[in-house]
Amino acid sequence: MTNSFGIKLEEAVSELKEVVKEASDFMFAEYSEDWETGEAYYAGKCDLPTDEGRSSIVKTEVRDTIRAVMPNVMRVLLQSSRPVEYMPSSIRSAAFVEQQSAWINQLFMANGGYEILFDAALESMKLKAGPVKVVWDENPLPEHIYA
Repeated sequence: MTNSFGIKLEEAVSELKEVVKEASDFMFAEYSEDWETGEAYYAGKCDLPTDEGRSSIVKTEVRDTIRAVMPNVMRVLLQSSRPVEYMPSSIRSAAFVEQQSAWINQLFMANGGYEILFDAALESMKLKAGPVKVVWDENPLPEHIYA
């Protein structure tokens, strides 16, 4: 199957898989040491030397600071009752855009949007990266929901 640019679907898929694999390999090679250090500091471990036969030192400053900051970060991200809001391009579309905004916010909360943002913010503070995976599902048949 070839598109209008002469690109075969199988070739595009295999090339995309290779690029994603290269990016993933690069991320793990480049950042895995930082990620391990961040997790260790969050868990209370530190690099200070200890004497044999004595207990090790536990420093929870990183974890305490992140926990203290998280409510403020979440308040900034979700300060309004509508974290997602569409803006109408004309006065005629205002009512439709209002419905879209209400629907997307309901969908955001129903699918655990708060928890996803919380986890992403926490991971970004601990590990310098807080990825969120998003999936687009193209459904050709409309779904009607009656309340």
